[in-house]
Amino acid sequence: MALKGCKGKKVHLDIIFPRHFIQTAKAAGFDTDSMVGIMAEMADTLDFVIMKLSAELRDDFPAHVRDSILDGLKGEG
Repeated sequence: MALKGCKGKKVHLDIIFPRHFIQTAKAAGFDTDSMVGIMAEMADTLDFVIMKLSAELRDDFPAHVRDSILDGLKGEG
């Protein structure tokens, strides 16, 4: 799966930016204002999602996997 960019498709997470979601939405005929709203909602709820996910993981869930997932969500991975 890839996102549209002005210089080809973007597949690597470290080079995907919000504009690529907007460009992909436009290319697919999806309302770009709706896409902006979806991205804003995701950003606004991220801390809650991380907290909820952390609370729901089993105590014996491997710490290195948990940390990799949560750090990735926080943009620290």
